[in-house]
Amino acid sequence: MLSVRKVEEKDKKLIFDWGNDPDTRQFSGNSQILEWDTHVKWFKAKVNNPMNDKLFIILKDNTEVCLVRFEKKDNWSIGITMSPEYRGLGLGFDCLRLGLEAFDQFFSTTLY
Repeated sequence: MLSVRKVEEKDKKLIFDWGNDPDTRQFSGNSQILEWDTHVKWFKAKVNNPMNDKLFIILKDNTEVCLVRFEKKDNWSIGITMSPEYRGLGLGFDCLRLGLEAFDQFFSTTLY
């Protein structure tokens, strides 16, 4: 069973590890390995900017499996990072759907 929650401070290291996974780096806009100090600054900026950044963790049976990230610049963009252990299991669509529902629920607005 999948569930969703807002990103918390305790997720900082997990998101860093997922972000440095070789497949994640290969398919991201920047293939360079992330530095911890840079990640900490990024993480702090994202969680402290609720008007323009919304981050959610998707859980499967209480285990973190995915990050769904919404960022607003001129328009909203959506990013999804799946835990390496859960890739290829067909969870991506449901994780994205839960992220969209959470966005609507927690922030009383829609993207569409």
